[in-house]
Amino acid sequence: MPTLVEEKQQIQKADLPEFSHSKKPSPIKGIVFCAMFALGLETNFEKIKNLGIKPLLLAFIMFIWLVGFGFIVNKFII
Repeated sequence: MPTLVEEKQQIQKADLPEFSHSKKPSPIKGIVFCAMFALGLETNFEKIKNLGIKPLLLAFIMFIWLVGFGFIVNKFII
């Protein structure tokens, strides 16, 4: 009889696409990495600096909200 942890792992793997939990290298992960890298290259920090503190504060609050909510969902709901 499988343990509770094994059942949870089976359920999680069943709900996710194969590439998300596979140990093999995935071209999709490489494509996403390249896209994120390209976005970072296009960032102009001088423009961000000229906008002031309000947009950075909003971004920080949104980051905390997403991390906190993600933690709550993963810890207590899933």
